[in-house]
Amino acid sequence: MKKAIKKLVALVSVMVMMASCLQLSAGAVKVGAVIGKTRPTDIAASINGFQLQSYNVNDYTYICVEDLQYYGFNVVYDNNTRTLSVTRNDYVSFIDPQNENPAFWSIGSKNVSKNILHTDIVTYVNGEAVQSSNIDGYTIINFDELNRFGNVQYSDLAREISLNLSDLNVNPVAIYADALRDELVYNSTWKYQVRAKGDVLVLTLTLRNYANRATVDYFKSNNIAEEKNEAWKILNTVSTAGIPVSSVYAEYKNSDGSFITSFQIP
Repeated sequence: MKKAIKKLVALVSVMVMMASCLQLSAGAVKVGAVIGKTRPTDIAASINGFQLQSYNVNDYTYICVEDLQYYGFNVVYDNNTRTLSVTRNDYVSFIDPQNENPAFWSIGSKNVSKNILHTDIVTYVNGEAVQSSNIDGYTIINFDELNRFGNVQYSDLAREISLNLSDLNVNPVAIYADALRDELVYNSTWKYQVRAKGDVLVLTLTLRNYANRATVDYFKSNNIAEEKNEAWKILNTVSTAGIPVSSVYAEYKNSDGSFITSFQIP
């Protein structure tokens, strides 16, 4: 019995030592060390219908904390305490990230794999500490952390995760995109995706079956007058309805997601 107890005590001691070593190892991660990689994603993130740059991190959508200053939030960094705080800006009732966010029109173009770096900066969202990392010198957090300010929702049809804040203006083009998406009938050749990027209506058409070379060459030859006419019809319709769409951007992709061609009108 005594031998058994001694063996048990020894085993517990070893386990404690291993746990301590793991904690020391985790705590020894250097600031700036690569701790993972983002993955390309077609899921958009938006606040009140205005897009933010998004990243796929372990199958979750992450956003840049610093971008939130253009979407109705205060973002304050304290170098003395190495903390970054996100709170609602109660003095703002109208947001215009299309014109205020200098990186707005590059949203989506950063859809590539990026290194995720360890950071010693502690991020607080509405007073609560949340997990954060670093990409390109900016802090990223899980979009779901914004549920402290409202209801975070995901639409698989739109491929979009969103937050709506009732005290802020909503992008009217995003409202129209939601309605148009619901109206689109099933097409045996193409899958449709409709989104708003500021005042631009974005149509993404993805082939249901892999296209042969002749089909790809047809689209790349820019001989798509019929498709452009359809885009003009949409633009004329929204103009008549008073919806502030400045242009229609259409992009065509193969079934594997590879880009074929695009055009924008006007």
